Amino acid sequence: MQFPVRIPVGRWVEEFIKWFTDHSHGVLSGLTSFVDTHLKLIHALLDFLPWPATILIFMMLAWKIAGKSMAFWTAFFLFLLGSLGLWQEGMDTFAMVVVSVFLCILVGLPLGILSAQSKTFQKLLLPCLDGMQTIPSFVYLIPAVLLFGIGNVPGIIATVIFASVPMVRLTDLGIRQVPLEKIEAGISFGCNRWELLTKIQLPLALPSIMTGVNQTVMMSLSMVVTAAMIGAKGLGISILKAIQQVELGLGVEAGLGILFIAILLDRILQNAHISHKTAFGSKSQKGFWSWEKWIASYNPLESKRLYYARCSFAFLLLGIMAFLAAYPLWLKEKKQDSDRNLSGKEKIIIGGLSWSGSQAIEQIMKQVLEEKLGIGVEIKNLAPSVLWTAMDQGSVHIFPDMWMPNQEEGFNKYVRKSQSNLIVKISYDNAPQGFYIPTKIAKQHNIKTVHDLKGKEQIFDYDGDGMGEIWVGPFGWMATEINVSKLKEYDLALQPLKIEQWLFLAMLKEAMRKEKPILFYYWEPEWPMAMYDLTLLQEPEYDESKWIYSKGNPDKTHISCAYPPATVYIGISKKLQETHPEAYNFLMNWYIPIQEVSFLITEIEDVPGNSKKSPDEVARDWIKKHPDIIKQWLKK
Repeated sequence: MQFPVRIPVGRWVEEFIKWFTDHSHGVLSGLTSFVDTHLKLIHALLDFLPWPATILIFMMLAWKIAGKSMAFWTAFFLFLLGSLGLWQEGMDTFAMVVVSVFLCILVGLPLGILSAQSKTFQKLLLPCLDGMQTIPSFVYLIPAVLLFGIGNVPGIIATVIFASVPMVRLTDLGIRQVPLEKIEAGISFGCNRWELLTKIQLPLALPSIMTGVNQTVMMSLSMVVTAAMIGAKGLGISILKAIQQVELGLGVEAGLGILFIAILLDRILQNAHISHKTAFGSKSQKGFWSWEKWIASYNPLESKRLYYARCSFAFLLLGIMAFLAAYPLWLKEKKQDSDRNLSGKEKIIIGGLSWSGSQAIEQIMKQVLEEKLGIGVEIKNLAPSVLWTAMDQGSVHIFPDMWMPNQEEGFNKYVRKSQSNLIVKISYDNAPQGFYIPTKIAKQHNIKTVHDLKGKEQIFDYDGDGMGEIWVGPFGWMATEINVSKLKEYDLALQPLKIEQWLFLAMLKEAMRKEKPILFYYWEPEWPMAMYDLTLLQEPEYDESKWIYSKGNPDKTHISCAYPPATVYIGISKKLQETHPEAYNFLMNWYIPIQEVSFLITEIEDVPGNSKKSPDEVARDWIKKHPDIIKQWLKK
């Protein structure tokens, strides 16, 4: 029974976001510039300093704030971060967290103060805070991308919305818990409202406020992986790759990196609060920013020789830090000499996808553009749905792997519309897709076609519930709806599994390792076909009359034949035709045989007979071996 009323809240929100984007371009650009400026400032500082100087500075800060023990652990954890090969990603994450926490304090502290001062404002604010804290963090990514594009800035904005709640709540709580007699004493001494706030309420509320800062830092770190889905840099990218490719080792390493940063920030902030309490309670205690706390001062009770030794050590330490800070200048100058062949034009942004075939193509494009055409290129890892939006906005210039008909919805929305910002070019074609089973199981049970599955469904009972299962794809895929319809039309008693691709791949690895029967939908070229011996089940040939698809309407979808051979396109932003005509010409000449894509995937993945290689290494070797194809791509 259908509900009698349908309130189109989603459509209203979409229309409002579109209107706001069209009429608030100046405000959005100003906010983007403000966030990006602060982020670039921290990035520039961290990039300027070599890792020994950075560790030394953090160690000294930890020493002064939290003591010698914390200084040792700071140096130890940062060294471990670098030794895991995650130094740059760790510094990117640290920079994002610093900017996010700064903005959370900038927004949360005044709101918390206002909430504590006004009961009416608190009543209006609390439902908003409850909503911000309850809504899943993934939801914040959608408006962030639509308003600010992709990259670090929308990631930080989404993080601020999610992580500023404890800052507001605990500031409000801390001020409200200030004893009434303290406030009355201040009033009796003639304090006005500003003096009451700054000299009595905020200092006494500081423990609660610092707890809010601490919670904000932890929540900002928890958003690292989520923000990576829209192109934010840092350790989240590594974790996202590990999830999408089911790489346990990479996931553990990146997770440890986030753990190290979280422990350091948590312990240092806690000790900063403790040291501030000590300084607040004792006039003799020098403050953290006191000159005497940082520079060796003369003590009349010590010998001059010891004093001179301490001063010499301090100057030597400063000299080492100055050398370590200046050393990168020579390296940067040398790097600039090697990069002078790159044009001074805007970088070309390639959308990075998770599957191996796309990663190989991305790297080949990047290396040809940089080394043959002298154009700077950056690959931003994005979810496919986000990549479509970014291409439409012009913040990404190349979509490296568009599958048709699987991504027909995106084609209809962004490519086939009247004023499309995209041009498509065939990358490779005749890519098969359908239902696969292990070849050993196919031979053992004489299964060659989908009709041979009839009566044998229970063989594929993966979870032991007495009913066979088949992975049909995740929720939201067009292919998932098609595969469910096929099961109904083929009259197969199979339970469709609609789970994320990375989770299914983990199941597939376990099933192949234990030699368990497994039935699933997949496509070629992809790494499971290169790694395992699999059989594609035959289906009736593609017939347009047997391919009736209605999006989101299973009752009107009737498909009882094989998929048409898939064609894979690359999407090209129209603006490249003006900004980078030579790159546009290269992309319009692009075509790579499907056999070459299969070879690239085999080289990248850890298949029997091959050791696993990085996509950039595989792409570099492939370019050297195929100068004729590269020449064809670059002809004018």
